[in-house]
Amino acid sequence: QGYIAINAILRYEENGELKSLRGLHKRGLGDLGIEIVSKFIMNDTDQFERSSAIQSKNYYMKTFGCAKNNIGALGARVLCEALSSKSARARSITSVEVYCNVKGQFWGNFAGEILQNNPSVTNIDLGGNEIGDIGVCAILANVNKWQNVSKLTFHLDYCNITDAGAVMLRTQLPGAN
Repeated sequence: QGYIAINAILRYEENGELKSLRGLHKRGLGDLGIEIVSKFIMNDTDQFERSSAIQSKNYYMKTFGCAKNNIGALGARVLCEALSSKSARARSITSVEVYCNVKGQFWGNFAGEILQNNPSVTNIDLGGNEIGDIGVCAILANVNKWQNVSKLTFHLDYCNITDAGAVMLRTQLPGAN
């Protein structure tokens, strides 16, 4: 499934029509499949030949969606590394949708690290991943190092965040949606 996902990305890039890649939702990628896709995102200079137009940031995906793929802590870690990298693919992504995967507070670490290292990401959907208040603390651990705080949008429905976690988010991110 990981290699099929890469082929879909390449096909859309070659046609210059890739703005949003939500076709990776519900693919059963799991940790191994998302690792394959993550290595592809990080490696812009791989064996795939592309024209100079395709190498332009404008022809890379803007929305990366891999919801409902049974991605756990290991998969989240490698995807985080890919989306935090300095590759052109990673730097063109503005929205990350990873809702309804394996539940856990590690998704808070995932979001916080990406926002610290990739200023192009302004939207993260963690809905249904049950990050809880501990996950909120992980998201906010390095908020002072984020670059686009006023432009952020989070989707945190069904995350088991209590009133205390919501207050932390609102206090630390008053301009975020």
